[in-house]
Amino acid sequence: MRWGLLVWFLSIVTLATGQQYGFRQYSRADGVAQSQVFALMKDHQGYLWLGTQGGGVNRWDGRQFLRYSVAEGLQHGKVNALFQSSNQDIWIGTNTGFSKFDGLSISSWSFPGESGANCLSITESSDGQILLGSTNGLWVMAGDSLRRFRQENWSVHDLEVCGDSLWVGTSIGLKLLVGDSLRAIPRGINPGRTIECLAVSPAGQLFVGGYGRNLSVLEGDQFSPLQLPFPSSTLITDIDWNQDGECWVSTQNQGVAKQQLRDSSWVRYSINEGLPSRYVKSILVDEDDLVWLGTSGAGLCQYTGLPFVHFDQKSGLPEQAVYALAEDRECRIWMGNGLTVGYLTDQEFVNLREAPGFRRTKYKSILEDSRGQIWLGTEGQGVALVTDTGFVWF
Repeated sequence: MRWGLLVWFLSIVTLATGQQYGFRQYSRADGVAQSQVFALMKDHQGYLWLGTQGGGVNRWDGRQFLRYSVAEGLQHGKVNALFQSSNQDIWIGTNTGFSKFDGLSISSWSFPGESGANCLSITESSDGQILLGSTNGLWVMAGDSLRRFRQENWSVHDLEVCGDSLWVGTSIGLKLLVGDSLRAIPRGINPGRTIECLAVSPAGQLFVGGYGRNLSVLEGDQFSPLQLPFPSSTLITDIDWNQDGECWVSTQNQGVAKQQLRDSSWVRYSINEGLPSRYVKSILVDEDDLVWLGTSGAGLCQYTGLPFVHFDQKSGLPEQAVYALAEDRECRIWMGNGLTVGYLTDQEFVNLREAPGFRRTKYKSILEDSRGQIWLGTEGQGVALVTDTGFVWF
């Protein structure tokens, strides 16, 4: 284990050029049906569902990907939306209609008189009706009866139910429906702006995403802009939150970003930060606080946590060369650093070159014994024991 850690740290010191984050990629070689994952969902049993653009849907149990395609009754292989209703049915929005999986079999429908209409979004009303957003308006599924909701020819990209109200993100702006009536939209949002995604935060605020460099956040009776960390305008494709209340945002072509709760600053993740693709179509933070990303071209990705941090002379090390590493019981990282020795604590390097008995040599092995004492092996100077009063040499 020490040698693995040593090789890892040496590679950082000598090779790292920036902050890299961990992303685990799942591709066709792992069983993902197709490399474009446009929809993500976790069901009541904890299975992860993927909607792909041509391969149908996958269900993943953590070990293998099970596939459902047109051969199993799916309406179409290109999947744009996934939703689990209160009775645990899985609803699947496709390019020529939609399907329902009841755990045993798949039933499929197309929109009446609208051949070729795509289903882009799905949700459930407070009274249990399935609401479907399509490229030709909003539809309602009650039992086995499908009807069109109103006669507007909106392309409905996303739906969000808030009590008795339904927020509708369309190609011609944001709509608010209460019952069968359209209501006035609060101030602060462009009425003709294309709306791609809607989400309600853990604090109950409505977040609205479309083209641009901002999110629109409903605060009281008006929308306020939330500046995003992207260098140019992009399409906001999805929004979610982790258990700490930090907001994650995915984009059409500029990767993803997370707003940190402690200071409201943003961390951006794209190719330079280790993300396999900057084209991210869907984002899901599950009940285990795992962040899943559906990409266009790189399959499914999981964000695996903390970045690699590069420690070098700019961050306080006396020299670039690192010959040995060990962690003691106080969680300090001891290192033979060039011709000196010391340890990292709270990201500060404590150099022991002023301690009595110090010798300027290469410290090439480090060991903590059962009593918590630090022993140092050197190149040509023997072995040293680090004590409270300095170095004792053997």
